[in-house]
Amino acid sequence: MNFQQVRHPIDYVVQRIRSGRLALPDFQRDFVWSPSQVVDLLDSVAREWPIGSLLLLSGPQPFAFRAIDNAPPTSGTELELYVLDGQQRVTAMYHAIANVSKYCYYVDFQDLLNGGVDPIKWASRSIFEKKYPDLESRARAGLALIKDIWDQPAFFSWLAEIRSEQLKDNFIQARQDNLAGLQSKVYQIMAIELERGIELEALARIFETINRTGVALTAFDLLVAKLYPTKFNLREAWDQAKERYENLLRFDPNELEILKLISLLIRKNEGRQYSKGVRQGDLLALDPGLLVRYWEDAVDLYALALDECKKFGITTSELVPSWSMILGVAGCLLYQVKGQTEIWWKDRLRRQVFAQAANTKIVAEFDSSMILDIAEDEIGEGADWLNFLEKPARANGLLTKGVLGLFVARGAIDVLTGEKISASDQVAIRWVDKDGEIKKLTSEGPIGRALVLSEASAKKIKKGTKILDLPYGGQAANSQGLSALEYIRDASTTRQLFI
Repeated sequence: MNFQQVRHPIDYVVQRIRSGRLALPDFQRDFVWSPSQVVDLLDSVAREWPIGSLLLLSGPQPFAFRAIDNAPPTSGTELELYVLDGQQRVTAMYHAIANVSKYCYYVDFQDLLNGGVDPIKWASRSIFEKKYPDLESRARAGLALIKDIWDQPAFFSWLAEIRSEQLKDNFIQARQDNLAGLQSKVYQIMAIELERGIELEALARIFETINRTGVALTAFDLLVAKLYPTKFNLREAWDQAKERYENLLRFDPNELEILKLISLLIRKNEGRQYSKGVRQGDLLALDPGLLVRYWEDAVDLYALALDECKKFGITTSELVPSWSMILGVAGCLLYQVKGQTEIWWKDRLRRQVFAQAANTKIVAEFDSSMILDIAEDEIGEGADWLNFLEKPARANGLLTKGVLGLFVARGAIDVLTGEKISASDQVAIRWVDKDGEIKKLTSEGPIGRALVLSEASAKKIKKGTKILDLPYGGQAANSQGLSALEYIRDASTTRQLFI
């Protein structure tokens, strides 16, 4: 079999998408990355970190194809390359650079100049463009879309709208020092290109293999090796922790979450010079001796935090709005914010504090001793709860899971069994359309129509099934605040969750 390993600038990939020369085999799944995942990718590219290689197939080929999400249409005769592996990364980069997604991806230069570690952000396009409708308004706010900074002419057009010459110089330097990879023709991505004449049997085997065997190397794995000389087996200690605490086994959080809590404990007790934060690089820089010393305390506190979260209906990992919020609950327990953990949870949930830059936000929370800075008028009857409910559930996963969790805490039941959702080991989230049909989450399903049910029930419900046709459909809907007529929550019902 002939193939070649190549390096392509990201521009090469984007240009071929725009011209209809790069597409997807029709057997590829849809684009499913969340905006936060796109931001993480952009952050890695900005820092010129590796983002993995692509697997491409030379074309044209005798099978069905489709264009990259939101890309111009293409035809079989024009196709040069098919993406076999790397569709999520390719689509994410195209969405940001071409600015064609329903989300806007941008850099907050003011945050960057002030030392912020998460200056790349996202926002719903409708909200962002309403607030910043043109280049001038973006520039005056210090916000640049990825497309504004990608190539030199666009960046200098953006700079031309800024009045302060000193600020212009600062922004130019910040782009060069911190966003080098997000500049045209800088970042090179590795790719393996398979020959056009490859046998379909070999192609099927390759595709099956790459979708089964990918294993990521994390900071946890590297710390296992780093701690080896101390005779402290980190992986063995984690396995023992899950044996000791049932909820650690049930929720099975990423091992890095315990390391993040250790870093936060070290930061609180030993000083910030010993812990810069909770990003993977910060965890790898932790002193091995301190990490070992705080291991047991962190495990005990984290398990306690998971128990505390049952009060908010967080009974399975599928309902965790953000793992940083579990760390926040641990912080509330640590700082003994007695009786106020629930207030903290509901406030951070309602405002979606951890939807972006979660690592930065949780460090700030601990540094402020979990202070409660809640504006009461934001949860009053005058607040815009209708807009809250109309937000798309899939794109606002943190909010959706948190709201459904609060209904679980109030006794939400399953549509098929009538049993409390809190008794289910695994759950699934669906939505109910205006005709009462239960559907998988799509971009059109709003939070106001989201429904939680057991994973076992979700597998049994056939496409086209209406909620009132199920044994406990009406009761389940009512237990989750959905009206039996319009299958949507009203503002007052939702507001009551947060009081």
